[in-house]
Amino acid sequence: MQENIRYRTIGAIFLGSLAVIVLPMLLDNPTRLASPEPDHEIFDQAQMNSAPASIANDAGGIGFPIYDEVVPATDAVKRVTQLRAKVDSEGFSTEPHRTLFGEPILTPVRFASSVFAVQLATFVKLENARAFREKLRTEGSAAFVSSFLDVGRGVNKVEKIRYRVAVGPLLSHTGADEMRDVLAKKYDVDAIVVDMTQ
Repeated sequence: MQENIRYRTIGAIFLGSLAVIVLPMLLDNPTRLASPEPDHEIFDQAQMNSAPASIANDAGGIGFPIYDEVVPATDAVKRVTQLRAKVDSEGFSTEPHRTLFGEPILTPVRFASSVFAVQLATFVKLENARAFREKLRTEGSAAFVSSFLDVGRGVNKVEKIRYRVAVGPLLSHTGADEMRDVLAKKYDVDAIVVDMTQ
């Protein structure tokens, strides 16, 4: 008998809880549908008088910003055009050094040179240049590859891509000379000191 009373009490509590949750939902007013017309913000004349001239149009309404006043004038298009004139369709510079765009430019040392590199070898195959670069890097040198377009001499001017492996940058000509001697002896190559620019 006691067990029946307990089950009935638990059932009554459950049904009461369910009624408290569900009945308000059934008896509540249906939700209002949103207005089909968008709610536009309306500006009065006082607001328009205080608006900057760049967003007000002649009719006193809202216009579009005048971008000449918002964005300052730049020479970006002119500079991109100049840059395109300095690079061929394959990405090599049209200037005499003919280096691949974005890679360090290695040229003979000049009186005004301030950044140097030690060029160790020139390869015909990129794979060989990369393998030598990785060997130098694993042994502690800051090695890199600089690709350039080698224009042949004589009647048959055939352009071939060559890959120079060098170590740098170095800020001292004396330090570059010392490193050249050490690396030339270590790797048995004819290393040279070159000017390094970007």
